[in-house]
Amino acid sequence: MSAHPASMNQRLVSLLERYRGAIGSLNVISSFHLHGPLDLAALEVALTRTGDRHEALRTTLRGAGARLEQVVHPARPVAPLVERVRAGRDAAARVLAERCLAPVDLRAEWPLRCHVASFGRDDHLLALMVHHAATDGWSQAVVVEDLAAFYTAAVTDTEPELPPAGWQYRDFSAWQAELLGSERGRASREFWRDELAGAPPLELFDDGWTGSTDDAESERVEFALPAEVGAGLRAWGRANRATPFTAFMAAVAALLHEHTGQRDLVVPTMMANRLRRESQRTVGFLANLVPVRLRLGPAPDFGDLVSEAKARLRTAIRHQELPPQLLAPTATRGSDAPVTLVFQLLDIPAAAPSLPGVEATSCELPQRYGSRFDLELETWPDGGGSFGGFALFSHRRFTRRWAESLVADLVDQATRAAVPAAGVGSAS
Repeated sequence: MSAHPASMNQRLVSLLERYRGAIGSLNVISSFHLHGPLDLAALEVALTRTGDRHEALRTTLRGAGARLEQVVHPARPVAPLVERVRAGRDAAARVLAERCLAPVDLRAEWPLRCHVASFGRDDHLLALMVHHAATDGWSQAVVVEDLAAFYTAAVTDTEPELPPAGWQYRDFSAWQAELLGSERGRASREFWRDELAGAPPLELFDDGWTGSTDDAESERVEFALPAEVGAGLRAWGRANRATPFTAFMAAVAALLHEHTGQRDLVVPTMMANRLRRESQRTVGFLANLVPVRLRLGPAPDFGDLVSEAKARLRTAIRHQELPPQLLAPTATRGSDAPVTLVFQLLDIPAAAPSLPGVEATSCELPQRYGSRFDLELETWPDGGGSFGGFALFSHRRFTRRWAESLVADLVDQATRAAVPAAGVGSAS
């Protein structure tokens, strides 16, 4: 067992749990339907070897504040938690959801759990749950891929051909601490101080919200772009050297401009924070929330918005390594606080693992949604050339009716953006 200084993101998670209590919404879940003979002994071997490969999966926390430490434990067997459900797939999904949302005590428990609910001889639901202190979207994809490789090796009595793991999370944490104390870190702080100076709060309101709820949970409203809209956005992007992320950032800017009238917008987005080659296979919470400040003209068309988004995103990507906790926080709390928003395009598909003799497909479990933001807008490639997504909104700030209207407006902005002649974001 060895102890090392915690990363900035581990401190953030510890702080959230200190003031909000252990909350299952910080559990990151990848779930799959498996059809075929599942070898539970091989699954245990795979879980154990995955934990052995990635220290973050066997790391607990101790201390507090600046003295918070990550404690790396020696590898040990990690067994899946298996139960049989006789009432069918839906019941199995409800059971797994309940298990996966159980809080993790990071002071005493490893952040990795694997639950299996069998509802037929060859039908199972598998949920791989990792606490957010030890994972992010990129890391979760790495864990699923490595788990599948080790499972295949156990079943076929071979050794997997995996790329080097690179940095362990404690290596990343040490590099981050060195960066923050360097001249480069000081320059990054100065850049963000200048970049965000005078930025106004987002004035996004729901006129139908009464402020009478104590419900801390969030709710999700989903959307799907028609295939022709997705194809149009991609074609427009190729013609103008813009990525889908840039196009959607422009559409979100148009949406916020239409709803607020503001022409100076800060749109935070989650970035992987993996500019170093050594971090490409690192498992841990590396991602940073990066503010992207967009300044719009009096009557911006879609071309203007994309040009602004391209320039600002390019700059933000170069400065994504500074943890957001080091940026000046907003002191206001409660219903008078500015709306906190995050937008992200998930470009790492939640691919189902490839397992010998077992057909695996991704699935979702019923869950209660929680978020530290008032509003999250997420979108991703749907596999058919277009995009799906959702708005995750807090009951403490917005109503479902308002969120449904916002999502409809976002789809409308994307639809008009797919045909440049139609124009986007002409509100003044």
